[in-house]
Amino acid sequence: MAWDPSTDPSVVGYRLYLGCASQMYTNVTDVAGLATITISNLIPSTTYYFAVTAYYETGLESEFSGEISYTVPTSAVLTPTSLLRWTITKVPFGHVMLTGMGQSGWIYEIWATQDLVSWSLIGSVVTGASGAFEFSDRDSLMIPFRFYRLSQRPNQPSALNRLRSIPGH
Repeated sequence: MAWDPSTDPSVVGYRLYLGCASQMYTNVTDVAGLATITISNLIPSTTYYFAVTAYYETGLESEFSGEISYTVPTSAVLTPTSLLRWTITKVPFGHVMLTGMGQSGWIYEIWATQDLVSWSLIGSVVTGASGAFEFSDRDSLMIPFRFYRLSQRPNQPSALNRLRSIPGH
């Protein structure tokens, strides 16, 4: 999404407002001085409404721009960022648990490193019919910190690898 930037030199940024009903905005994103934003993770067959405001150094905000609406096509192609979502949690006994949602029946390899250079394959998971998975890294009990990434096993449609860390692991 893009808009014409303000010609007023005292404008320092913009806020994008989004909602599922006209003029009922439930989300706001500060895009700083940019006049463009990429919006992802929209739900197919859902209509979204958007408006933008400009704001000034003083904190004052302009009136809403004209509103636009967009209905996500039912056949919208899933992007790599919508295919895999996962979180890292340190469970009560101290080891790390990776849980998430991916494409049903896909295999994800789990890699770990302490230096972001040398990665080791520590396991893999197969998503169930719902797309859910979980992986318990019991070796994390003996390692002071660790970074993780997930990747799809070869011969499957490509997906974006994600890198995450957890404080202390």
